[in-house]
Amino acid sequence: MPIFTKFVYQDGVSTLTVLFLRFFFAALFFFILLIISKTEIRLSYRLLTGTLLVGGVFYMIQSILYFNSVHYLTASMVNLIFYAYPAIVAILSIWVNKEPLHRNVVLALIASFLGLILVLGSGFSGLNKIGVLSAFGAALVYAIYMLLSNRLIEEVSPIITSTFVSMFASFSLLIAGVATDSISFDFNPTTWLPIMGIVLFSTVLAIYGLFKGLEIIGPTKAAILSMIEPLVTILFGCILFMDKLTSVQWFGAFLVISGAILITKARGQHDTR
Repeated sequence: MPIFTKFVYQDGVSTLTVLFLRFFFAALFFFILLIISKTEIRLSYRLLTGTLLVGGVFYMIQSILYFNSVHYLTASMVNLIFYAYPAIVAILSIWVNKEPLHRNVVLALIASFLGLILVLGSGFSGLNKIGVLSAFGAALVYAIYMLLSNRLIEEVSPIITSTFVSMFASFSLLIAGVATDSISFDFNPTTWLPIMGIVLFSTVLAIYGLFKGLEIIGPTKAAILSMIEPLVTILFGCILFMDKLTSVQWFGAFLVISGAILITKARGQHDTR
């Protein structure tokens, strides 16, 4: 998503405009899939409220906090701080879900976090407090979002959850954008290409993949495995923008992947969820 967003922002598109379009078209795409697959939608008032809370509140707040932090910090630093969320998920899972923290999970957290420090590589001096608080806030909200989402997919299929979460997120962002007069569609037609890239690759596939992953392996393991994301971003940066990785960054990438392997091995020591 940072790569697509880089092209979008070149045309001066506002954050709320990008976020609204992201979730609006994602919801539309998911609804089309539901119609094609003839999936029956049955949501109780409690589950409907749950998807409203997850999408319309937590996902919206997380997105705004994350993008706000980018205004004050480098993208690398934002990612580094944001990826503290797997540790928060693990801690909250112990408290909320009574989930034991196995040795392999601890080792995976350590390896992945150290790997991210080496891969993303950025100094800690002169950090803006608003940016740091926004990034940490995004990490905390996202951790809660993942735990709540895990509860939802226990009762609702991933595609239905994805549909309603995206729909409620788009509604909330539209309200926020109109209230602050921050939404405008007056941009170059070619900008729709990276916007649709954000919709299809960074939202539709990403959200559905997350919920499917939560359904199979649970929030803690899904959170740690998702830490491969910064590595993927850097690799695409090398391909598209001729960025180069140092030997230290490659070692960090190795640690990130090692953390993912450790967490998959931890599966089966306890309930796989």
